[in-house]
Amino acid sequence: MTSFSRTGLLRAIVACLAAITAALTTIGQETGIRAAPRSAGISAAALDYDGDGIADPCAYDATTGAWTYRASVSGAAASLAWGWADAEAVPGDFDGDGKADPTVYHRDSGIWYISFSSCNAMGALPWGNMYARPVAGDFNGDGLSDPAVYVQDSGEWYVYLNGLNTSIAVQWGWHEARPIPADYDGDGSTDFTVFHRASAAWYILQSASGTMRAENWGWKGARPAPADYDGDGKADLAVYDKTAAAWYILNSSSAT
Repeated sequence: MTSFSRTGLLRAIVACLAAITAALTTIGQETGIRAAPRSAGISAAALDYDGDGIADPCAYDATTGAWTYRASVSGAAASLAWGWADAEAVPGDFDGDGKADPTVYHRDSGIWYISFSSCNAMGALPWGNMYARPVAGDFNGDGLSDPAVYVQDSGEWYVYLNGLNTSIAVQWGWHEARPIPADYDGDGSTDFTVFHRASAAWYILQSASGTMRAENWGWKGARPAPADYDGDGKADLAVYDKTAAAWYILNSSSAT
């Protein structure tokens, strides 16, 4: 496993620009468009962008760097630009203001680019490498999303705990599994979870009990997009059909 650089890692953000510590490199106000797009791609990036406690369906278009989401209450569409063609969407609430921050990961360099919703600023931090898949979640339940990467070959997760200046490593998964962390048990901490695309099986390591939960939701061609769509504090199993631009959500509050 190639070691990760810790230079410039993200620490706790307790207020706006004044509280972005020296561990985070603030590099100014940007549009988020770094280069002319080289390839097309739509990915699901659902989280709570408007701060109402309910996840908003969101799609990231790598051809334009555009994030388009539908507000969960009003149903109105909103969009913003943050990204480029070879960037991967990995949003999370990194500043702890209750709203998702549009974030992209550059695989070649292992750098995360975060557009903070609480401040008109952008931050960049290295955490990962070209062989790792980026994910984000609040793995220690402190209210801040933590940058993390999943190594496909080994099934290992490497999590940088935002605000604690430390990291953890967890083994959960295998080569054919895709990481889909979220808080499925509603205890406030993100659960290590993988999705097996061929069988549409979800394998959840519940942080509250330490036990595994297995579910089936989706199909081989569907993209998992878990989030709390019904506002009950638990992530709902959901998949995104790129071809039909349709979302299929199993609400945890009603199991429908």
